[in-house]
Amino acid sequence: MGLLTAIAIPVYKNVTEKAADRVVEANHRVLISAVQMYRFVNDLKDPSDIEDLDEYVEGGIENLGPKGDEYKAEYEIEERPDGSLVLVSVAPSGTKFEYEITEKQ
Repeated sequence: MGLLTAIAIPVYKNVTEKAADRVVEANHRVLISAVQMYRFVNDLKDPSDIEDLDEYVEGGIENLGPKGDEYKAEYEIEERPDGSLVLVSVAPSGTKFEYEITEKQ
């Protein structure tokens, strides 16, 4: 029984971490669509903050998953030194998903 537990717990943890990363990846695609909707509605103006996208995400930005403190994700819009804006989503594992909103100025 102990051997089964020793095998099952790490496998379960690995599967749940991968699932949390996939949730962040899916949310990143939702946020890319939200950026495009924001730009359409605002005469091609770029969002400057992740909160600008709140009304374009069902349930709002604060409800993006994954749920639970152990699997916390980060979503933000960063301004790079070259002036470009990038949507960045960071999964609980540290995997980063990036989408360039604006190109270098």
